[in-house]
Amino acid sequence: MNNDVLGNIWLDLAVFVLMIFFLHFVFSKLMRRLLKVEKRKPFSYNYVNDQHKKGDKIIRTLVVIIAIIALGIHYNSDVTTGIPVALIIAILLQLIPELYRAYMEKKYQSHSNNYKYTLAETLFLALILIVSILLIYRLYRF
Repeated sequence: MNNDVLGNIWLDLAVFVLMIFFLHFVFSKLMRRLLKVEKRKPFSYNYVNDQHKKGDKIIRTLVVIIAIIALGIHYNSDVTTGIPVALIIAILLQLIPELYRAYMEKKYQSHSNNYKYTLAETLFLALILIVSILLIYRLYRF
């Protein structure tokens, strides 16, 4: 690839990432207003209780181990075309802790709509990631 094409890829990627952040911001704001849910602190875990904290640590540890194994299997295989299996596995593994969070919110915060917000946000982000990956692979044919 020459520098001109590479420069276009980085510009496209920057615009694409900004669009994703904007879509997530708008979606979150609308869903919080619709479900009457308080805004979460960014980059915090917001555990429901100690059981949630312990379970989340176990799940995240297992996710990291499974992701490392999946990457090892993928990179040692002869698969060179299509969307990497490791990428799909990584997306699925990101869903597991969030689905656990929604379960804990439903179980221990029954008066709240937090679990609905968590499920909606998780589904939205998964959809955005899948569409993004498909678009990138289709446009640039990696």
